[in-house]
Amino acid sequence: PFGTAGTYSNYKYVTQANASEYNSRFTTIPNSWLSLNDGQYAVDENNKGTVDYTFAKPDFNIGQFRSNMVVRWEYIPGSTLFLVWTQEMNGSFYNHTGSGYEKYSFDFNTQAHNIFLMKFTYRFVL
Repeated sequence: PFGTAGTYSNYKYVTQANASEYNSRFTTIPNSWLSLNDGQYAVDENNKGTVDYTFAKPDFNIGQFRSNMVVRWEYIPGSTLFLVWTQEMNGSFYNHTGSGYEKYSFDFNTQAHNIFLMKFTYRFVL
């Protein structure tokens, strides 16, 4: 299983992209300029009550589970049969309060994607 989540804060905008000092290249957007509506941040730079621009809330959480199973059978010397099954499920990853394994959980709300593969080889003896 793989899970990751990201939460963003202290949004910035570029003021001088080619400044020699890194901290001089951007300025933090004050919280008084921001308002969150339906997953979109609205920015009012001059505090006149009109929205100057918007951007989507960039927070994310991703959960993924991948599993593989391989069966190999050498039915005669030098000749082999492989059966392979791969399954992938995607969903969300949540970070709850608590300790240990109780702290994390997955919500796989989509149907699993399964792949089946069969490969065989036969050795000809001359």
